[in-house]
Amino acid sequence: MRLLRIVISTVTGTVLSALLGAIIFGLLTYVVGNPVFGWAMTIAFIGGFYCAIGGVVLGLIVGFLACNRLVGTLVGAGLAFTYMTYSFSVGAIFESELAAIMFFASVVVAGGVVGLITVVITSAATDYLRPKRGNVLQS
Repeated sequence: MRLLRIVISTVTGTVLSALLGAIIFGLLTYVVGNPVFGWAMTIAFIGGFYCAIGGVVLGLIVGFLACNRLVGTLVGAGLAFTYMTYSFSVGAIFESELAAIMFFASVVVAGGVVGLITVVITSAATDYLRPKRGNVLQS
């Protein structure tokens, strides 16, 4: 059952992180920047890929530790915060300070949401797939 929980949480974290990462990267590129045709979609794919890597880590942590909702949310937000801090330290470039703050806040909030949803889906799936005891018909 532990392996199943780890696999479910890893897949869920990866898919949700990639989806939300692509949305955030694509929308902020389109709204804040002045993208040439196709750039917003390209940045969305790249952002989705990088966020999927973080989703794998999130899913593995949630699966191994069997986190509750609060811990899953904090782990997701913490990983996103670490990712964004690293991005700013290596020289992520934004057109304005407001864009940088919006991007930082949206990624950290999305990381927390992904952590929460990953825990909820993982716990629901493992509860559903757990063998039931009692009231078994004997033949």
